[in-house]
Amino acid sequence: VRCVQETDLKVCLPIILGIAGLAILLGFIFMFLTRFCAGICTWVTLGIALGALIAFGFFMYHRANTIEQVKEEESSTETLDSSQTKEELKADSVSYTHLTLPTIYSVQISVVAVSLKK
Repeated sequence: VRCVQETDLKVCLPIILGIAGLAILLGFIFMFLTRFCAGICTWVTLGIALGALIAFGFFMYHRANTIEQVKEEESSTETLDSSQTKEELKADSVSYTHLTLPTIYSVQISVVAVSLKK
């Protein structure tokens, strides 16, 4: 019985070469079109990019309403595992106000102090 092992590269090599050839072909087609229709290609590319950004903005705007509704439902059905109330838990937590991304939501990170001495 002969054991034949095929590596991932051997299996995927035809696909990788095909995609590389397609990328080169599309690059030459784009260069050809740019040479003769540079203005049209530029404006179509900019239009597609702008349209995609606008569509993504609308999607995220409508998605924010769904997220807010889920947060409200979770906060109304939230149960505490300990004997502390929500106010006591908020009083024990440390507020973190520096945000790395602009957002309309507040961020609160609780920090626990642990002693490493025995």
